[in-house]
Amino acid sequence: HDRTRSLWAGTNGGHVYVYSIIGFESQTLNRTTITTDQTSSCSLAKEIRLKHKAPVLSIIVLDGLNQSIGQGSNIPLIDSKFLTTEIPIQTTPTHSENVTSHKVLICSEEQFKIFTLPHLKPSGKFKLTATEGTRVRKININQFASKTGT
Repeated sequence: HDRTRSLWAGTNGGHVYVYSIIGFESQTLNRTTITTDQTSSCSLAKEIRLKHKAPVLSIIVLDGLNQSIGQGSNIPLIDSKFLTTEIPIQTTPTHSENVTSHKVLICSEEQFKIFTLPHLKPSGKFKLTATEGTRVRKININQFASKTGT
């Protein structure tokens, strides 16, 4: 699977724009890595339109273990175990999709939607306003470690 750097942007009108960053190459000078604006460019790769058109508050990429990865996660940056470790891919899937696939969680004021990557196939959603009658104002992702032992 090829990995491409991307930029995700959500709008107040319920649109999500996915840009691929092309030609992102760093230059090495005296053992120092230098990256300039001249080494990369962006092109629109995909547009997602949320039917309810509520403002997009957060876009979070999740790895195969459903841990947030990347800069947009509002928590300290961690490396995905799938990015640094080779994991064998099952030839006979147990479900409709492979366990190691990444997902993206798109949070709007009214609902949370999960899409599989890289195909952006809808995987699940939770309509908050339909069940609670409220709107989301702020999104934050946290990781909690379970206490083992005594």
